[in-house]
Amino acid sequence: MEMKPTAAVEPFTAGQELALTVLLETTFTKAAWVPEEIWNLPDRPAIRNKRIPVPDDRLEVWIREKLERNGLAAKNVSVLATSREKVKKHTIPTAAVAATVTVVDPEKANAALVGGLGRSKNFGCGMLLPLY
Repeated sequence: MEMKPTAAVEPFTAGQELALTVLLETTFTKAAWVPEEIWNLPDRPAIRNKRIPVPDDRLEVWIREKLERNGLAAKNVSVLATSREKVKKHTIPTAAVAATVTVVDPEKANAALVGGLGRSKNFGCGMLLPLY
């Protein structure tokens, strides 16, 4: 089989605006949304490692926060479709997302371009597809 070269992706630069699409696993750890006063209780029940789907009404905000943590300021976020993908013996909730973003932190944004966002990258989730 002959290998054909693929187009190289240029690294992001500060202030660059681009459109991108991504398929994300939409689960979060409950502990992330537990108020600090409850989190610090000495007799609180165990919360860690309990992943639940992001509620539909919080999905856009959750995606914007995920993009911001990765050096991208979202101007426009559209959830194109939500579904449940069968992966081995489990199903994972996913969302297909289109966004217009501005690169704020090129170092973090380039790391996200190479390494993806969030969980389930080995199943195709979280990989950024910039539309040049």
